[in-house]
Amino acid sequence: MATTLVLSLTSCTQQMSNQPATAEEPLEVVVERSKAVRPQWMTASPGQLFAAGGEIRMLTTRSRLSNLILGLNQTEIAALDATKLAVATRIQAQLIDFTPNSTPLLKQRWQRMVLESTAKVATSVIKVSDIYYEGITRQVANAQDPIRQYYLVAVLVSLPKETITGIYNDLARRLVNEPESDWQALVARLKQVLALGTK
Repeated sequence: MATTLVLSLTSCTQQMSNQPATAEEPLEVVVERSKAVRPQWMTASPGQLFAAGGEIRMLTTRSRLSNLILGLNQTEIAALDATKLAVATRIQAQLIDFTPNSTPLLKQRWQRMVLESTAKVATSVIKVSDIYYEGITRQVANAQDPIRQYYLVAVLVSLPKETITGIYNDLARRLVNEPESDWQALVARLKQVLALGTK
């Protein structure tokens, strides 16, 4: 049996508010949900990596989806790609002080290395941990099409924390034989991080 929840259109479509709408505002009513209770992980900020137990996780949401099956598939693919990109971006940020930037080509080469190492290591272990969706009816007063239906889909992606160590190891192997002196500080930093353990 569907659970009904009135939502304010002024809230973000990714994080729907439970505040009641005013008489002048369109109403969004949840008429269907995949779980009786919204999962706790839905409180996470979409697009932001966070730690949970021995995993790194990220929430991805998409709204205004008219086709649930297609929306689920597209959101899953987008969530996996977005999480890998977020991991690569975090690694680049952690090593930015040691990154060679003497030329644009070296900088671009390093960024490509991080993306390639992340894809190589993460692809085999990254997974969709959970999916949640809501079917929503949007009611607009005095409109030619007063009621519209769509879905909000949320996907939780996770990968083991050890994945970061694996990416660092892969990067270290790539750089060990690089002749350019520009890489030496980065290689030394990678060895130091691996010796201390990554977080």
